[in-house]
Amino acid sequence: DLFTADAVLDGSGYLSQGREQLARIPSFTASRWAKTFHAVHNHLISIDGDAATGEVYCAARHLKDDGGAMTVLEMVIRYQDAYVRTPGGWRFAKRTLIVEWTETRTAAAHTPPPRR
Repeated sequence: DLFTADAVLDGSGYLSQGREQLARIPSFTASRWAKTFHAVHNHLISIDGDAATGEVYCAARHLKDDGGAMTVLEMVIRYQDAYVRTPGGWRFAKRTLIVEWTETRTAAAHTPPPRR
């Protein structure tokens, strides 16, 4: 419900269009990573009537269990957003994900990842 019915998520190497495709992202993420953590910063938004644009910074961490060897992929991301005001409130019309850089390193999980 955060997105318009025809919203677009333009990621680093993928494109999702519409709520049906966007709704698949959480289960895909859960199947790929043991845990994720996203710290979101610096919301800059410009409103023009019933439309708005914005940029948001994010440090995303993705923990993976490679057969007992834990690794973490850290991504430094900028989201460039387009929003629209709907009768139900503000919604994302488009989100472009720009990966500035990534780092992969060994990690020690202090809470065991859930069994899959």
